[in-house]
Amino acid sequence: MDGTEAGHQLTLHPAFEQKVVHILVRWLLIILAFHFVALSGVDPREFGVATKVSYAFILSNLLLMAVPRRYFSPGRFVCWLIGADFAFVAPGLYFVREPGTQYHWLFILLLGLLGWRRKVREVLIALAAGLLITTLTMHTLKGRWLFFYDTGDFLRAGILFAVAIFYFYVIALLGRNARLFHIVERAKQEWERTADAMNEFIMLVDQRGRIQRVNRALAERLGKKPPEVVEKFWYAVLDTSDAPRPESPLAQMFANGAPVSARFTHQALGLETQTLAVPLFEGDLLAGALYILRP
Repeated sequence: MDGTEAGHQLTLHPAFEQKVVHILVRWLLIILAFHFVALSGVDPREFGVATKVSYAFILSNLLLMAVPRRYFSPGRFVCWLIGADFAFVAPGLYFVREPGTQYHWLFILLLGLLGWRRKVREVLIALAAGLLITTLTMHTLKGRWLFFYDTGDFLRAGILFAVAIFYFYVIALLGRNARLFHIVERAKQEWERTADAMNEFIMLVDQRGRIQRVNRALAERLGKKPPEVVEKFWYAVLDTSDAPRPESPLAQMFANGAPVSARFTHQALGLETQTLAVPLFEGDLLAGALYILRP
């Protein structure tokens, strides 16, 4: 069974989404890290090192843009890139620190935990607890509050960390979406091969009555190719009419919302068939129908 060409044109392949989003979020990390390091009170000698690290990451992103998108598909996606991204963000968090503070190590530790566990909620809870403990410890040992020392540097590290969390979340979400896409595609292809191997005429229509798929046997009986009937009203194809015939099984099924089985002759088929119209639901809403006609 063949799907609509328009549907394929409007749907981005998950590998394409994976590559584009990964590269875009990497550019965001680069811009933020470079900007925040420039604004921070980092030692001039360390600033040169930070600049070189940023240049190396920029080069890696430019090279990544040339990598074919098929390498970003599930099972082939180069997971070591996540490690490389962590290796860039961690020094960035170190460089935006204020001298004498230690909270950047907490950010780096939790970022590593996020890359390992991929549980954003757990990491945020650990961050809140870690900041509270670190603040109380710093106040006890040094007699000053951590957040009041330089709020600007702390916020810069926090924003960079938040973007890193967003990065991990989006990459994980795209990975799950891509795997689901491939599972659905495989199931769809198996169903299509099964339907094409059957002698019965099979049609899938949506809730508006427009044809979404037909199997090869029905298309050949109509003397058309599947894409030629897709998105047309089923009654226009089967009965060459402007409205459904009330006595047709599919029209009765749409009227009653229940399966209908009957013998019926559609004009375009030119023979009597044993028909079965089965409603398809999404929750409580009628989403379409599966129409099977056996000569």
